[in-house]
Amino acid sequence: MTIRVRVSLYSSLRIDRFAEAKVELPEGAAVTDLLDKLQIPLQDVGIVVVNARSGTFQQKLQADDRITLIPPIGGG
Repeated sequence: MTIRVRVSLYSSLRIDRFAEAKVELPEGAAVTDLLDKLQIPLQDVGIVVVNARSGTFQQKLQADDRITLIPPIGGG
């Protein structure tokens, strides 16, 4: 069985991808599984937000979750 989640990508993560899309994943998938499917290396993501709350890479996803991925923020 599969679930569908809505994913928003910010900044450099959008390059050759999308700004927002619905993505199908196997039931029980975690954020790391989503990154694998989108071919986004773990080190390219600085902030994970799931349903407007701080998320983790190991967090299990549910149908209709909204995931926002933001690259690390640099500066000085």
